[in-house]
Amino acid sequence: MSASRGRTYLIQIDVISQEFVTILDDGSLVLEDAVTGDYVTLEVKDLDKFAASNPPYTAHVADCIRRDLLDDTHDLCGWEWTEQPQGHWWYRVGKCPKCHPRISDRAPLSLLNDGMPAGELDESDGRRLSWICGAHHVRARPWLTMSWVAHPDQTPHLAVHDGPIGPALHFDSVTGPTFAAPEGIIRLTWTETLADHNAWSTTWGPADDNESFTPKCAAYHALATLICLDDSWRVMPARFIGNDDDPLSVTSIETRFITAQPSMMEYLGLLETQYAEGVATHRPEYWHEPMWVGLKDGQPLVLVDEAGAIHTGGMESQLPKTPEEVEQLVRKLVEPHRCGQRTPTTPRPALTRTSDRSLARGSSVGDERISVATWTSRVRGLMLGIALGDSVGSIGSTGTSGTRLKAGAATELAGWTVEGLLRTFTSYDWAIQSPNEVMHAYQRWALLRGASSLDPGWDPLPIVDGRVARGWLIDTPEMTIPHGSSPTMMKVALTGNPTREPSSRGVIKGLPYGALAGAGEFSHSGADKVASYGGMLATETHTHPHVTGGAVVSTFLVVEVLRSTASLSETLGVAANSVLSLPGFTSMSGFPRASITSAIDRGLTAPRSRDDLSRLVAEGNALGALLGGLYVAASFADHDGAEGALDFCSRAARGRDIAPVAFALLGAAHGFESLPHAIVTRLELGWIMDRLAIDLAMRVSAPSWQPADARAWRAKYPASPVNEGE
Repeated sequence: MSASRGRTYLIQIDVISQEFVTILDDGSLVLEDAVTGDYVTLEVKDLDKFAASNPPYTAHVADCIRRDLLDDTHDLCGWEWTEQPQGHWWYRVGKCPKCHPRISDRAPLSLLNDGMPAGELDESDGRRLSWICGAHHVRARPWLTMSWVAHPDQTPHLAVHDGPIGPALHFDSVTGPTFAAPEGIIRLTWTETLADHNAWSTTWGPADDNESFTPKCAAYHALATLICLDDSWRVMPARFIGNDDDPLSVTSIETRFITAQPSMMEYLGLLETQYAEGVATHRPEYWHEPMWVGLKDGQPLVLVDEAGAIHTGGMESQLPKTPEEVEQLVRKLVEPHRCGQRTPTTPRPALTRTSDRSLARGSSVGDERISVATWTSRVRGLMLGIALGDSVGSIGSTGTSGTRLKAGAATELAGWTVEGLLRTFTSYDWAIQSPNEVMHAYQRWALLRGASSLDPGWDPLPIVDGRVARGWLIDTPEMTIPHGSSPTMMKVALTGNPTREPSSRGVIKGLPYGALAGAGEFSHSGADKVASYGGMLATETHTHPHVTGGAVVSTFLVVEVLRSTASLSETLGVAANSVLSLPGFTSMSGFPRASITSAIDRGLTAPRSRDDLSRLVAEGNALGALLGGLYVAASFADHDGAEGALDFCSRAARGRDIAPVAFALLGAAHGFESLPHAIVTRLELGWIMDRLAIDLAMRVSAPSWQPADARAWRAKYPASPVNEGE
């Protein structure tokens, strides 16, 4: 084993992710995500099993562990581990100098074909040389990263660095950069900076001609090309952390780069947690923002993702695999702007339905064809449908006339999801800032069942202005009585750690996420953006791909159904085809997308088959609930199909899993009026779900919405302490 036992090592997984790996004295491994803090203990012999648990990410982690820690190739090479004194963890700088033979200096970037600038350099020269040299070194050593340094006591500048605390090249002067390494700090000229094999650069490890032109290398090369076009271009990071009013924050530029929104959502979820951990450890600067904005005369016209994509207005292009092709693509994309033209941002079209089953995205509550009243009815139908399906599916019938229909844990959890979302709106004005409010809502659910925890994240009843911020739901008599059980969610609420269980309730509790499509942040966005948020929230409680991927898909479908003016069968048919082309969210990894299309198509073409339903439900808890629910919704898609669906679900195996999904979609499509009134009025938690639905629908219907009595609303859905009064 290359790495010594009894130590903790930091290994880099991708652009953002890092993993702490502790090798215990007995040789077993403790793997801890450096961002989320999630950890798992395993023996080396079980590494293959871990790799297969949630591919491709876990497979990549396992490969990195073998490469960096278990490979004994470097034991005699003298490639030493370096200790980080504050964190007491170890890391290696660059690559092994003995295993990678020295190579001749590579030619500088083609962007320097005209040679170094002559005479005294100005700021424009400094910017160009910084990006040219930075991209050059990342191409030579692809494990390096470029970041924007903005410490309070330093002039903001570009830097190339090896990990968060490794040697770094700071482009902090027009005359040349500064190289900071454990051996000391040295000033360099631009000519020295371009050399691959000077003593200073080999501190990073040797340059390697065998390295491929990676997506990250292509991204930096594209940015260097932009800077070299003319003096009107600047490059700055797209800011995920900071003030939303900042013109370069992702919340300010996302409508200009609509094709980048799914990636923004993925990065935002990771970076918020990473930044919060940095604040807690007095290192708030410890994060890397992986998107860059190209500005011409101060206007953001180009967005480059280090994952290897370039966005211009409403178009996304994958960066080519050679520097020359990257330069050609960049010049082609910005040619209209170089000629003094302006390419207008592509507006999002209203949702339309076409015979070729292509899906246009972007209808909203503000669409003239969908009134707020209709939207509210559909959200009420969504929430009451969950409660109806949970009750009827659990007892296997509609009960005796006049009797109350008892609720289950799925109804309770869906209600607490909405309560948490509404409290998030109170705290932040829009429901994407933090998943903590929703997690605290699940803690209140656990508290009502007599649970408590010593976990540091346990805060179901925060103190605001010296008072307990209870909210209305926790004091509602019906909610103080436990309905059903969910051991996995109880464990999640108490420990703060997501579960690996593929629980159907993990999908059902997230069905209300689709109602966020009316929020100001999402109202002009595609369903895929709202779906990515649903997936992000799901990962807070569950890690099984059938749950996280199911949350993405179900949210996407609920959004499409809520927004559609077409029939439910047509809407599901179009949306089913679009599921196959949903962006590759991390939460969708390992999820069988094709099974969604198959279930919907089967319901539309061969409806109401109990044999087909049994086969779909057999796929497992979360996946079976989603597939079965979609099959039932497609089978009974007509406006008056709810009565038939009730009978079909009440006698089905696993009815309590599939019925909430089916009736959520039926209610979202046709409004609460379509649900059987005589049965809905008997739902034990019906009025609570209806009240939550009305509040959610009205709160997200317009960004400028204000309650008639703001004080009463804040008592009903209090803000978190840190945001109270802001």
